[in-house]
Amino acid sequence: MSASLKWRFRPPLFVRVKRHNLKLVQGIPRGLGRDYVDAQRLGLIDSHIAALVAAMNVSDLMHTVACCEGHGGWGSFSSPYVAFEAPVELAAMLHERLQADVMKSRSRLNFYWSVEGGFGSHRQIVFRLSIPGIDRYRWVNRNRLDRDICVVHEMLLNAIAQFRGAADPGK
Repeated sequence: MSASLKWRFRPPLFVRVKRHNLKLVQGIPRGLGRDYVDAQRLGLIDSHIAALVAAMNVSDLMHTVACCEGHGGWGSFSSPYVAFEAPVELAAMLHERLQADVMKSRSRLNFYWSVEGGFGSHRQIVFRLSIPGIDRYRWVNRNRLDRDICVVHEMLLNAIAQFRGAADPGK
């Protein structure tokens, strides 16, 4: 291959990769979990996912454990995610809404979102809302990802309303 062709097909870098270090914020490493109120006050919640995280912190119903808006560039991207604790029924309702949208002929979501469960450090169930396999995408459009986060936010609010309605049938 000639030198001119070799450089013609070199993929450009469209998005700078953000590098986060674990600097101390009020004596605690930045990447470790903290209370939502503290994380919000210190400005540690990523801006692209802040509204979704705020909606997931409903007192006496659900709260977030960790989150990331997703970072990366050409050929490498980490999934946006929110780890949260909630009743199994509520997490299942959100997952069902995500899956129902994917099955539509005109899905509102650009990516395949999923809610998966695991166990936390104190043997509690912790769910993870994310896009599994996004690291295999060659390129991720940030605007499309942000639109997805808005749609997921709306689905979450509907799932919470449905859950509260099912829990209080007399109201």
